[in-house]
Amino acid sequence: PQFVPWYLSQAVISPLGIWYQIVYLRIARGESPSFDDLKFGFNDTTILIKAIGLSILVTIITYVGFYLLIIPGIYASLALSQTYFIFIENPDLGIIEIMKASEMMMRGRKMKLFCKRYHFLGGWYYQWCRLELDFFG
Repeated sequence: PQFVPWYLSQAVISPLGIWYQIVYLRIARGESPSFDDLKFGFNDTTILIKAIGLSILVTIITYVGFYLLIIPGIYASLALSQTYFIFIENPDLGIIEIMKASEMMMRGRKMKLFCKRYHFLGGWYYQWCRLELDFFG
Protein backbone atom coordinates (compact mmCIF):
# COMPACT_ATOMS: atom_id res chain seq x y z
CA PRO A 1 0.00 0.00 0.00
CA GLN A 2 2.73 2.50 0.83
CA PHE A 3 4.80 1.44 -2.18
CA VAL A 4 2.16 2.56 -4.73
CA PRO A 5 2.20 6.30 -3.81
CA TRP A 6 6.01 6.26 -4.15
CA TYR A 7 5.66 5.12 -7.75
CA LEU A 8 2.99 7.74 -8.44
CA SER A 9 5.08 10.51 -6.93
CA GLN A 10 7.96 9.62 -9.25
CA ALA A 11 5.78 10.65 -12.21
CA VAL A 12 5.86 14.24 -10.94
CA ILE A 13 9.15 14.36 -9.05
CA SER A 14 11.33 12.97 -11.85
CA PRO A 15 10.55 15.67 -14.45
CA LEU A 16 10.78 18.38 -11.81
CA GLY A 17 14.16 17.00 -10.71
CA ILE A 18 15.34 17.11 -14.30
CA TRP A 19 14.10 20.68 -14.63
CA TYR A 20 16.03 21.52 -11.46
CA GLN A 21 19.20 20.09 -13.04
CA ILE A 22 18.53 22.01 -16.28
CA VAL A 23 18.39 25.24 -14.26
CA TYR A 24 21.75 24.46 -12.64
CA LEU A 25 23.25 23.52 -16.00
CA ARG A 26 22.07 26.76 -17.62
CA ILE A 27 23.39 28.88 -14.75
CA ALA A 28 26.76 27.11 -14.91
CA ARG A 29 26.94 27.88 -18.64
CA GLY A 30 26.07 31.53 -18.09
CA GLU A 31 22.63 31.19 -19.68
CA SER A 32 19.35 32.24 -18.12
CA PRO A 33 16.90 29.48 -17.20
CA SER A 34 13.28 29.77 -18.24
CA PHE A 35 9.99 28.03 -17.59
CA ASP A 36 10.09 26.68 -21.14
CA ASP A 37 12.73 24.23 -19.89
CA LEU A 38 9.98 22.59 -17.84
CA LYS A 39 8.56 21.22 -21.09
CA PHE A 40 11.59 18.92 -21.40
CA GLY A 41 10.16 16.42 -18.94
CA PHE A 42 6.44 16.79 -19.48
CA ASN A 43 5.82 17.14 -23.25
CA ASP A 44 7.41 13.96 -24.58
CA THR A 45 6.09 10.74 -23.05
CA THR A 46 9.22 8.74 -23.92
CA ILE A 47 11.38 11.24 -22.05
CA LEU A 48 8.92 11.20 -19.15
CA ILE A 49 8.96 7.40 -18.95
CA LYS A 50 12.73 7.31 -19.24
CA ALA A 51 13.08 9.95 -16.50
CA ILE A 52 10.81 7.98 -14.19
CA GLY A 53 12.68 4.74 -14.93
CA LEU A 54 16.05 6.40 -14.41
CA SER A 55 14.95 7.91 -11.12
CA ILE A 56 13.53 4.64 -9.84
CA LEU A 57 16.57 2.59 -10.89
CA VAL A 58 19.08 5.02 -9.38
CA THR A 59 17.05 5.13 -6.16
CA ILE A 60 16.83 1.34 -5.92
CA ILE A 61 20.56 0.87 -6.58
CA THR A 62 21.47 3.48 -3.98
CA TYR A 63 19.08 2.03 -1.38
CA VAL A 64 20.37 -1.50 -1.94
CA GLY A 65 23.91 -0.17 -1.47
CA PHE A 66 22.92 1.52 1.78
CA TYR A 67 21.18 -1.62 3.03
CA LEU A 68 24.21 -3.80 2.31
CA LEU A 69 26.53 -1.42 4.10
CA ILE A 70 26.66 2.35 4.16
CA ILE A 71 29.85 2.59 2.07
CA PRO A 72 28.44 0.87 -1.07
CA GLY A 73 25.44 3.21 -0.93
CA ILE A 74 27.66 6.26 -0.77
CA TYR A 75 29.78 4.85 -3.61
CA ALA A 76 26.68 4.22 -5.74
CA SER A 77 25.25 7.67 -5.08
CA LEU A 78 28.56 9.28 -6.05
CA ALA A 79 29.01 7.09 -9.14
CA LEU A 80 25.47 7.81 -10.35
CA SER A 81 25.47 11.49 -9.42
CA GLN A 82 25.78 12.70 -13.02
CA THR A 83 22.94 10.64 -14.50
CA TYR A 84 20.49 13.51 -14.85
CA PHE A 85 23.06 15.80 -16.47
CA ILE A 86 23.93 13.09 -19.00
CA PHE A 87 20.24 12.44 -19.59
CA ILE A 88 19.64 16.15 -20.27
CA GLU A 89 22.50 16.29 -22.76
CA ASN A 90 21.70 12.95 -24.44
CA PRO A 91 18.01 12.06 -24.01
CA ASP A 92 18.27 9.46 -26.78
CA LEU A 93 20.58 7.20 -24.72
CA GLY A 94 19.14 4.26 -22.82
CA ILE A 95 18.87 4.17 -19.04
CA ILE A 96 21.69 1.67 -18.56
CA GLU A 97 23.94 3.58 -20.98
CA ILE A 98 23.31 6.80 -19.03
CA MET A 99 24.20 5.09 -15.76
CA LYS A 100 27.36 3.57 -17.25
CA ALA A 101 28.38 6.97 -18.65
CA SER A 102 27.87 8.55 -15.22
CA GLU A 103 29.99 5.88 -13.58
CA MET A 104 32.74 6.35 -16.18
CA MET A 105 32.59 10.12 -15.80
CA MET A 106 33.01 9.85 -12.03
CA ARG A 107 36.02 7.52 -12.13
CA GLY A 108 38.79 9.18 -10.16
CA ARG A 109 36.49 12.02 -9.06
CA LYS A 110 34.35 10.38 -6.37
CA MET A 111 36.53 11.48 -3.45
CA LYS A 112 36.48 15.10 -4.61
CA LEU A 113 32.68 15.04 -4.87
CA PHE A 114 32.43 13.25 -1.52
CA CYS A 115 34.49 15.98 0.16
CA LYS A 116 32.37 18.70 -1.44
CA ARG A 117 29.08 17.06 -0.46
CA TYR A 118 29.91 15.90 3.05
CA HIS A 119 32.40 18.46 4.34
CA PHE A 120 29.93 19.57 7.01
CA LEU A 121 29.85 16.19 8.79
CA GLY A 122 33.03 16.92 10.73
CA GLY A 123 31.55 20.15 12.05
CA TRP A 124 28.37 18.39 13.14
CA TYR A 125 30.39 15.73 14.96
CA TYR A 126 32.46 18.41 16.69
CA GLN A 127 29.34 20.28 17.78
CA TRP A 128 27.70 17.09 19.04
CA CYS A 129 30.80 16.15 21.10
CA ARG A 130 30.97 19.64 22.50
CA LEU A 131 27.28 19.56 23.40
CA GLU A 132 27.79 16.22 25.15
CA LEU A 133 30.72 17.61 27.13
CA ASP A 134 28.82 20.76 28.08
CA PHE A 135 25.70 18.84 29.04
CA PHE A 136 27.24 15.90 30.89
CA GLY A 137 30.63 17.14 31.94
